[in-house]
Order: sequence, then structure tokens, then C-alpha cells
Amino acid sequence: MKPTIPQLFFSTLLLTSMYVQSKKNTPEFSELVFTPINSQQIRTVTIPKSKLQNALDGGAAFDGSSIGGYGTITDSDKLLKVDSNAHYSLYNEESDTATGLYFCDVYADEKTPYLGDPRTLCKHAMQVLQEKTGYQISVGTELEFYLIDKEAWEQGEITPINQSRYFDLEPDQEITTFKLEAMKALVESGVDVEKWHSEVGPAQYEISIQYTDPISLGDQLILAKHIIALHADRAGMKAIFTPKPIATENGSGLHIHFSLWNKKTNAFYDAQVNGLSQTAYTFLAGIMKYISDVAPLFNCDENSFQRLVPGFEAPIYLCYGEKNRSAAFRIPATYGSANATRFELRCPDVYCNPYLAFTAIILTGLQGLIDNEQAVPEIKSNLYTMTEEEIASLNIKRLPLSLKEALENFENSGFVKQHLPEEFVTNFLHLMK
Repeated sequence: MKPTIPQLFFSTLLLTSMYVQSKKNTPEFSELVFTPINSQQIRTVTIPKSKLQNALDGGAAFDGSSIGGYGTITDSDKLLKVDSNAHYSLYNEESDTATGLYFCDVYADEKTPYLGDPRTLCKHAMQVLQEKTGYQISVGTELEFYLIDKEAWEQGEITPINQSRYFDLEPDQEITTFKLEAMKALVESGVDVEKWHSEVGPAQYEISIQYTDPISLGDQLILAKHIIALHADRAGMKAIFTPKPIATENGSGLHIHFSLWNKKTNAFYDAQVNGLSQTAYTFLAGIMKYISDVAPLFNCDENSFQRLVPGFEAPIYLCYGEKNRSAAFRIPATYGSANATRFELRCPDVYCNPYLAFTAIILTGLQGLIDNEQAVPEIKSNLYTMTEEEIASLNIKRLPLSLKEALENFENSGFVKQHLPEEFVTNFLHLMK
């Protein structure tokens, strides 16, 4: 599962056309898309308009044994079930043609979801949460990436295209044009972008995507990476989505904001204290208890752990704090909005499969609710200014220090064996080792 050098930027998914709302009522062709465990390697099959209804009604078969995580040669037949609610369109202005795009779930047969597929597994976890608690989960993300020089990249070097830092105004028109064109394509494709800004690293950027359900957000993240990479390539640059591309600069994270909802009411908000509810803290306590067991679902590459080091705004300590970016979990400011009451998990990175990261949050938090786990006290100090002895005296634990340690935790975890499908666990470990 380890991405190769060419995968440091998100490889092109489908066509060299731009993702925009189709100007054609009925696209001539449609792409059926699904996301294996390694989300850097999106899979797709193209069908003509005449076969679309057949696919919508009955799905599309494929050989699972040819894709890691989808079966052996003696159990290879799998079925793509088209999610008609996850429909996007592509429009190629040069050829004046449109292509439909449908995200799919994977089934073992006509009626049996295949829980080795990340998107399908995430849907299952959402259903379990709903059945056991009545809650739905909302998630939002901050996606970070670097823009680097294309020619230098082709020579094996990583050179930022400028020296822009946090919230800087763009230094030249070329970058401004790229940003606005990419944002236009993102919005028109259906990616619900909240904002785009430069980040702490040179030529590092971040887009925030509006909170929604995990499946819709996962789909939008997959689209967003592709759109940004495609526009960057057309502008003569490369967008790279890798956790730690430059050793001396901040890495690129995938910060995840989350809260539980009971219909239209935020269960994380307590009006009596004008802040986080006991439900919120209990859900958080479950995640904090088991996060080291499921760490590879958030950080899945050796490069991930090069990012998780002190001094680069990448949290390594298992604690939480209000507005505290040195903790793994942050309580963001809400400025009086009950609906904005939430936690932010800051350790995931851009290599992770979003559906698996969301699944891990759901299942660990759910266990916290079931067991009525109690959260430890909040940490208000800047952990980066404290010694290891001072941190240890507060009984604060660290995230795994390496992929090897994370995989050992995952493989030996009783929680993982109890709550994740055996076939998924076996396939995941096989692909990661």
C-alpha cells in the first residue's frame, strides 16, 4: 500500500476534462467510481449512455481479485452498486462533451454489502451508530497540500512554487488565476468549499469543506483532490498530497471536525453550560481510548509518521484542549453558534482513506457512548514547550511513533477484532505490510 514517488500528487482519475456541472442534459458516457483501501488509486469503469439505466438498476460486475482488498482468484466476482445520490458531471469545453460520474458501493452479490470496501464499510458504521444510539454524525475537513514546480518535480526535486505563508496575499497573477479557476471548478462540481487560503509552509494551501455526512464528504474529498491536481497540472505546477513532502516544513494534514446530531439538534451542545455536552465528552473519550488501536486508518504510511513530530503543528499527544493546536483533539471556537459545537481531530493526514478515517471515529466514539467512558481533564498548556517528563506527569500518552508500531497495535487490538470485519482487517494488514 505504500505510495510510490509518482503518487506523491494525486494521480489523474478519469479524463483530462474539468469537473463542472454538465452543460449537457444527458451525458454520452458515465464513469462508475469506487475507492479501494489505498485511496491514492481510485478505480473506475466507463459505460455508454445506453447502458446507464442497466447499471443504475443492476450494478456492474468486476474482477475483485485484480484489486487489492477485493477478494481472491477463487472468490473474485464483485458487484458495483451505483449510488444515484452521489452523481456528478464533467464537461469538456474543448470537445463540448459531458461525462457523468457516479460513486459506487461494492457488494459480494446482489444483496450482500462487501465490507472490505471502505465506502461500504463506512455506510455500515453509520448504520450501526444510528441503530444503537439514534444519532447521525456530521463531519467536516480541512485538506492541506503543496504546490510545487513541475519541471523540478520531473527532475525528482520538490521546489515550492512561491514563498507564500499563512494567509498571505498571492504574490503573482498566475497563482491567483489558478486558485480562482480551481475553486470555480470545485464549487460547480458540487464540492461545498467553505474557504481556501495559504498555510504555514511555503506554497502550502488548505481548503475547508463544509460539514455533512461522512459518505458525501468522502466523495467530495476524492473529487477535490482530483480537481486541484488537474488544474495545477494545466497551470504548469504540481499539487502534492503527501503528509511530509519537505522535512523542514509543516506537513499536510486532513483535520476532521465531528459532532453527533439527533435530527436537527446538535447532541454535542449543552445549552445549560453553553458548550460541549456530556455526550460529546463521552464520545471523545471512546476515541481517545482506542485511537492508538486504529491509528493506521488515520496515518497509513511511513511518511505519515515523519509528519507526526514536535514543532510542526502536527499533534502527537493524546489529549484535548480549547483552541489548543498542540493537542490531538481541539475544541474550536464557536463564536456563539450551538450548531458549530464540535471536536477537531488533528492527527489524520492526506494519505488516509477518508471513509476509513470516518469509520474509525464512528466506531471508537460509539464504544465510548456504550461504555460511558469518562474524558480526562482538558489540557490548556502548549505541549510543545513542555518537557517529556512534564507531559508524562500529566498521564498524557503519545500516538504511535512509527507505521510498524501502529500496525502492531492494529493487528493485536481486541477492539479491532471485535468491531471491524475480519476480511477487512486481513486485507488491510496484507496491503500495508
